Amino acid sequence: CELDFFLNYLYNEELGELHLCSHAFISEEAREALQVVPLGREICGLVAQQRKAHVAMAVQVSDDPRVQLVKSTGARVYICNPIIIG
Repeated sequence: CELDFFLNYLYNEELGELHLCSHAFISEEAREALQVVPLGREICGLVAQQRKAHVAMAVQVSDDPRVQLVKSTGARVYICNPIIIG
């Protein structure tokens, strides 16, 4: 089992956005595109809003608008889990 990349976001409640705070194995171009995600957008924004894990399969052939940024990383499967404190 290999990890292709990871993204770690923190939620900014005042702005209603997720901000990328750590990552590995993604290009500079992908990092810039994934830097800020509004709550409810993309898979990670949806997971943060719903507070439920999500697995996106067949990302490279998906036309789901929520996976298009992740698709640019070359990911085939994307697993997103919320970490809730408090």
